[in-house]
Amino acid sequence: MNTYIDKIEDYRKANGQPLSEKSKELYIRTIKTLVDKNGLDWRLNSIKEYTKDFSTSTKLVYINSIINYLTVMDYSDNQIQKYKDFKMLLETAKTGETMTDKKSANLVAWEDILKWRDLVCAENNEKNTYTSAMLETLLRLYTTYPRRNELGSLKYKELEGENTELDKNTNYLLNKEGDLYLRLVDYKTAGKYGEKVFKIEDIGLIHCLNDYLQKNEWRDHLFNSPKFPDTPLNNNNLTKTLQRSSKKHLGKMVSTDRIRKAYASQNKDIIEKLEADADLLGHSVAVNLKYYNVVK
Repeated sequence: MNTYIDKIEDYRKANGQPLSEKSKELYIRTIKTLVDKNGLDWRLNSIKEYTKDFSTSTKLVYINSIINYLTVMDYSDNQIQKYKDFKMLLETAKTGETMTDKKSANLVAWEDILKWRDLVCAENNEKNTYTSAMLETLLRLYTTYPRRNELGSLKYKELEGENTELDKNTNYLLNKEGDLYLRLVDYKTAGKYGEKVFKIEDIGLIHCLNDYLQKNEWRDHLFNSPKFPDTPLNNNNLTKTLQRSSKKHLGKMVSTDRIRKAYASQNKDIIEKLEADADLLGHSVAVNLKYYNVVK
């Protein structure tokens, strides 16, 4: 196990990028759990038996972790292929699964997300507590940049000159001569898309962040546990914080994933129009997009 932990630090994907810290933590934790619960019998039939009562998503976590372990430990492609084949079957099954009643009950439209944000802003204007200010800041951030949970782990740093050192695995809110930037390097698809930097332009968000930074006493971690202000907010607490607030204001349990889906659903009509036009014209949506972008 120690050898795997050492080697995963130096592992590079096919595109030359390292794994994100969250991916490494997930793989290591899953492999440790697998060894503790199921021993070293990783034959595919044994893995299927061990995970038979798990959800498809959880099965995928296990099979992805096993594939990573075997790859990092230099097993042959032939030895790994059967696990990749099983992964494809799981992904197909997941695509075809119907939405559970619980998930369906918590679906929200983008208009609902904006309504929730506005209600939280009004509440913060009235209460002006650390928790209410943090909630407003989170929702302003997520309605401007509907990312995954990585925004919850932001650290704050003021850039002083060109030689300011930044940790290569840390997500930051950066202050450069009064301008604010998001710098994201540790997120789910970082291996494919690399470092992302966004200059924050939304005036309401800028004012909110500046007020919150002062209330947060300029601490390194931008968001901290409401109960323990010196403890950085983790993914679990971020989800609970958002869900408690959304339950109160919308009657639904909304996570960052639901915010992302609500944001994406705004374009449903456009997508359906593109698909219908592509079918009518007898070509793909990608080709259709080229036609729509022709400059007259």
